[in-house]
Parts: sequence; C-alpha cells; structure tokens
Amino acid sequence: MPIKNSSLLPHLAAIITVIFVFFNDCAASSFPFRTFDVGDAVPTAEFVEYNGKQNQSIAALKGKNILAVFWGADITEKKEHAVRILKQLNEAAQFFQERNITIFSVNIQGDGSDIITDVLKQSGSTVQVYIDPTQQAYSTLGIYVMPTMLLVNQSGKVVAGFGYSKNSVEHIKGEVEIMLGKKTRAQIEEELNPKVVQKSQEESQAIHHMNFASVMLKRGQVDAAIREFEKALALEPNLAPAMTELGCIYLETGDLAKAGETINKALTLAPDSVRGQRCAAQLKTRQGKIPEGQAELEKLLAANPEIYKIGYTLGRLAEDQGQKSKAAKYYREAYDVLKKQNDDKPLPATTESKDVH
Repeated sequence: MPIKNSSLLPHLAAIITVIFVFFNDCAASSFPFRTFDVGDAVPTAEFVEYNGKQNQSIAALKGKNILAVFWGADITEKKEHAVRILKQLNEAAQFFQERNITIFSVNIQGDGSDIITDVLKQSGSTVQVYIDPTQQAYSTLGIYVMPTMLLVNQSGKVVAGFGYSKNSVEHIKGEVEIMLGKKTRAQIEEELNPKVVQKSQEESQAIHHMNFASVMLKRGQVDAAIREFEKALALEPNLAPAMTELGCIYLETGDLAKAGETINKALTLAPDSVRGQRCAAQLKTRQGKIPEGQAELEKLLAANPEIYKIGYTLGRLAEDQGQKSKAAKYYREAYDVLKKQNDDKPLPATTESKDVH
C-alpha cells in the first residue's frame, strides 16, 4: 500500500537506516534508490542552495561526471555516518578533482540549519551544499538509505550508487576509475578484496630473525643484530628491510666495503626506501664524496621533511666541516620536527620514525 503521508518518510528512513547499519556496517549496500536503477536517467528532482536561493538538479549538470551525496542527521548514527562520508570525500578531494568529478551534497530530509552547520563543521566538507526542504526530491528519488552516494556520467545516466559503509568511498572511487576506463572491474575487485598470501615457512622464519635483530640493535648488541639479519637474508635473500638495516649497520661500524655492497643490493630491492637512500648518501660522505652526499641528503630532506634523522645527519655533517651556523640550523629543524611528532602522539611519547626501517 502506498504511503500517503509524505511527512512519515523521513521517520521511516531513520528506522530503515538503523536496521541497515546494524546488519551492513562493514559492506557497501545494494543500490539504495527505489525509483530508478543503474543505467537509467536520474528522475527530475530539484534542490535548493543551502543559505542561498539557487536551485540545482542533476539533469542541469548533464555533460559533467557528477557525484551527489544525500544525507540526513536526525539521529545520532546517521549524523555520525554523514560526517564520516563527507570527511572521507574531503580527504579524497584531489582524486576527484584530477578526474573532473563534480561533487555536491544534499541534506535530503529538512534538518535544521544548526544540525547542517554542525555536520559540515565536523566533516570539514568544502563541496557545494543543497537542501530539500519539502522532501520532494527525497520522495522522487526513492532514497531509503542515508547517507548514500550517486555517481552519474556525462550522459546523465546512473553509473553506481552506494549506501553507507565504512569503505563506500573506496567503492565509489573504484566505480569512477571503471567509468573513466582507467581500470577494469576485475582490477578494482582485486584492490578492494586482495587475496591473502600465506607466508612460507622460510619467510616467516626470516621475519622472525629480522625482528629479533631489531631488538638486539635497540639493546646495543650490534654483533648479535648483524648475525640475526644475516640469518634472515640466508632464508630470504630478497627481504629488503633486512638488507637495508644490515647495510646501514655496516656503515655505522665503519666497514665501508660491505656497506656499499649491501646498501646497493637493498636499493635494488627497494629503490624508494628513505632509510636506504639516507645510508647511501652517508656512505658517499664517508668515502670523501662530501658535496655529492650532502646534496643527496638535502634533496631527501626536502622530499621527507617529517623525518628528523635526515636533518640530524646533515647537522652532523655540517658540524664535522666546521659549519657551525649551518649545523645549528639543521639541528634546530630536526629538534622541532621531533618535538612536534612527540607532541602529536598520545602518552607515552616515542621517538620512532618511519625512517627506522
């Protein structure tokens, strides 16, 4: 039997949303619109600019690839989910901008301005916001899950729609890539649901030796650490983190020949390793190629300003050359980075850095 009282629709939606969240919190929903489906043109529905007078409709945006986000916040769960989705989309703004996707959001159930403002503030959303004060668009589109996202191509045809889930933004990004021909559905499925590869017994043992080596290193037992890293590499010669750390240890102990050989192997396995690149640059300074090594360290610091150890290394290098003011500058910058990292962490603070491995 059709529902005659349209004012009941938002309340029914709230009930349905709670049920949906309870059973589907970790998976994207089925297509969340009743009145149309994938491949259809979107029914005509107009929205009103929030804090403005301009009207907007999906039909008026024909010729653009668009992503519309429909949300409500009349109950706690819906408000939290709206904030989360809008925040995730805001964080992924560059992805959508680079692909020329026009995004806007619509508060679809007539929430008060205080609620709308709070959601936008919490999410940091910067996309254009519209409202549906009479719930006309809500009814026309047949929305039964909130928040929900709708992807429409340049021809005005529906490409995909997803109700709320923790990974629905990743799903919609995948649909964008498929729509633009950048990836196949099989590739997206593999990315969203990667197959778990069981580690071999050798690899598991190698990782065990590598982790134990790190423990020995923290205790200052360098010789024991070297032996454990060597055991790890005997089992898994391509274990890049172990190769990198072993090369850097050889550098610190002054065995430049072994350091050069091992660091080169490590960078062959993991050319983007910041730790490996830092040790390779340090090796050049130890070999007397100070300007070359220093230039590489400065370039590495510019690309990774959050790794305080690079700045500290440059400070020591400058100090060794009698460049006291330059050394002080690097030390100060390294200290500021380290202090900020510790200030941003919950107690107890640590001094670990992504450069360690």
